[in-house]
Amino acid sequence: DDLSQFGEHFGNPVYSLPLLGVAYLAGRLGHKPGLSASALRITGGMVTAAGLGVGAKFVFGRWRPYESPDDAGRFDPFSSHSAFPSGHTTIAFSLAAGLDRETEAVWVPCVVYPAAAITAWSRVYEQKHWPTDVVAGAVLGIWASGKFDRLLRQAHGDRVSLEFAPTVDP
Repeated sequence: DDLSQFGEHFGNPVYSLPLLGVAYLAGRLGHKPGLSASALRITGGMVTAAGLGVGAKFVFGRWRPYESPDDAGRFDPFSSHSAFPSGHTTIAFSLAAGLDRETEAVWVPCVVYPAAAITAWSRVYEQKHWPTDVVAGAVLGIWASGKFDRLLRQAHGDRVSLEFAPTVDP
């Protein structure tokens, strides 16, 4: 159960986004633009993957295992059923892929991908998702995160920043 709880946390943006925000601020305040750019690229990849995942959930309308325990093929498109793909798994694998891309340390993929796999396992273990939901979430998370990163780097290179320009309109 503790391992399942860890998996839920790794795939939950409530935990990962604040940490990425801290990394962004540390890069800005510490005059390390590479760190802040990495945090933005990882966050952008996660948001992109999550947005695509939410759209897919709405379109497919797959029933969760606890809602339809004997029928993995039960779909009700454009309904409130939201098993396919697994959002936690999508987030976990987009985070893992982003961290892997942004670091050169050889140990990072050995840690982040198994952590994401624990997230996928936990979703099936808790009967929140079917195995195909988590496989689809993993593929979507890695693909969307990578696509976002490639498009962003084509447009801006390695230098990415977040700018706020407040204006006052009478």
